[in-house]
Amino acid sequence: MATTTLANQDYHLVIQRLPGESKQEWQRTLEEIEAHGHATVTRLPNDCAGLRWELQGAAA
Repeated sequence: MATTTLANQDYHLVIQRLPGESKQEWQRTLEEIEAHGHATVTRLPNDCAGLRWELQGAAA
């Protein structure tokens, strides 16, 4: 019987700074995401950032 664990699945998305959002607030938000260690942040051009994370400890 094959089993799959969600811990082996990773997820990613791209977020973008809103036009009215300050660059300082955007940078602070990305730094907080990085500091908590739940996602890897990759800064992209045009005020975008890629986020990647894995589910940990969950099993199907």
